[in-house]
Amino acid sequence: MKGQQSYKAGIYCRISRDDETKSESASISTQKAMITKYAHENGWEIFDYYVDDGVSGLTFQRPEFIRMINDIDRKRINMVITKDLSRLGRDYILTGHYVEVYFPSKDVRYIAINDVIDTIHDNNDMTPFKAVINEMYAKDISKKVRSALKIKAQMGYFLGTYAPYGYRIDPENCHKLIVDEEAAAVVRRVFSMYLQGAAIGGIVRALNDDGVDTPMQHARKLKPEMFKAEKWYGDKLWLRCSVKNILKNTACLGNMVNCRQRTRSFKCKELIRNDESDWIIVEGAHEAIISKEDFDEAQRMTETRRKPMATGAPHIFSGLLRCEDCNKVIVLNRNVKQAYFCCSSYKQGGRKYCSSHNIRFDVLINYIFEDIKYNASLAKVNKAAILSKLLSENNSVRKSRLNKLKNEVKRISVRENEISKVYKQLYEDKVNGVIKENHFFSFRKQYDIETETLKSRKIELQDALANAEISEKEASRFMTMIEKYTDIHELDSAIVHELIDRIYIGERVVEGKNVKQEIRIVYKFIGEMA
Repeated sequence: MKGQQSYKAGIYCRISRDDETKSESASISTQKAMITKYAHENGWEIFDYYVDDGVSGLTFQRPEFIRMINDIDRKRINMVITKDLSRLGRDYILTGHYVEVYFPSKDVRYIAINDVIDTIHDNNDMTPFKAVINEMYAKDISKKVRSALKIKAQMGYFLGTYAPYGYRIDPENCHKLIVDEEAAAVVRRVFSMYLQGAAIGGIVRALNDDGVDTPMQHARKLKPEMFKAEKWYGDKLWLRCSVKNILKNTACLGNMVNCRQRTRSFKCKELIRNDESDWIIVEGAHEAIISKEDFDEAQRMTETRRKPMATGAPHIFSGLLRCEDCNKVIVLNRNVKQAYFCCSSYKQGGRKYCSSHNIRFDVLINYIFEDIKYNASLAKVNKAAILSKLLSENNSVRKSRLNKLKNEVKRISVRENEISKVYKQLYEDKVNGVIKENHFFSFRKQYDIETETLKSRKIELQDALANAEISEKEASRFMTMIEKYTDIHELDSAIVHELIDRIYIGERVVEGKNVKQEIRIVYKFIGEMA
């Protein structure tokens, strides 16, 4: 590289948000002028200018920096010039990687004018120390920014990206909230219905029946550019948690709550939740939607409405119950007289999403109890016959289950392909400046979580398919497990979860004076027993 005489230079300029208040020497125009003059004085050809305006030096996911790297990879440039090393970056590890590893590997000469760094020479021993100092500067700036944000939080400034439901950010002051009348009317309606005795489920159904936009859909309508990802375009369905969040959110009292979360460090932007004792709450920071009397009464009613049968422990069938028709979770409900189960889709959205699949707690307990006792007695009396039946290749129930597993794997694969396309579009939007970097990483994190969930579920399904054929060993194992419960007098959670993998609840069908309801029990190792 030392004998190389002809250079095509890439001029890289950067200014971060923290530098915007600094002197003119830090401005983009000054950087351009200084480097251009330096390149011309040395007779080097300038191939292009790469300018990242308002981007932190702690990240290397910068649109123009990435474009410059692409041009290096395509051998369009063989020299990079910056005003100083800090313009290249403030993360000393990654900055060192580019200066000491990447640029030399690509035969690219790097020059930082003010720091007298030139990789064509061997006298750059101070470069790592300068990179460390640049990172220390970024760390110091981070501390000052955090301190300034804390002061603003104590003054009742709004510091978030998304306004709480019922409010919007004042267009004339980004640190102030103003009432969003359309959403505020929904908040008042929720409180009014609740204070008049309506249950959470009733409020949910009323909002869904009237076609009221959910908080997410309302936010997307106000700022569509911030919610472009496909995942935000779901059904218009209010959930119980949405109503509960409205009822307990003190923002509707005019309170500003800040510092609920923090980043792990100035380099790691992962958010972690603060203890409530560390939250900063300022009362009367903005106009209230709900009076304190109504809010306090709603909290009191929430406490007194707690279900008397609730012990804090999960019910005996926790995690096992599914709706036969929509495959959503079957949830436990309680009233003064009894406990019963119903479909969560029906409970949250009403009949246009599913039917109730209602079944009393004691009825289900008795049914499962009798089925286990019956199969246990069969296993004890005629184990060989049961084993032969379980191992039959013509078991239609098992074939149906296999088809369901395969179909779910296909659905997951389709969703994985969709997410891959969304990833690509998000990245292009970030590079082109359509979305901000912090929004990009927020969206990416959510998709990463969904992707990991899909992968885990896919592995489970593939394992289930691989082991779908019941071996004689597994069938015998199940027979041994269940036959010991021939003489049980009471069903408990341990027995249920030892034997059962899933329970599907069908809809109740009334035929004259008779009521029929299908309950499918999928046992572990063997599936359903006809």
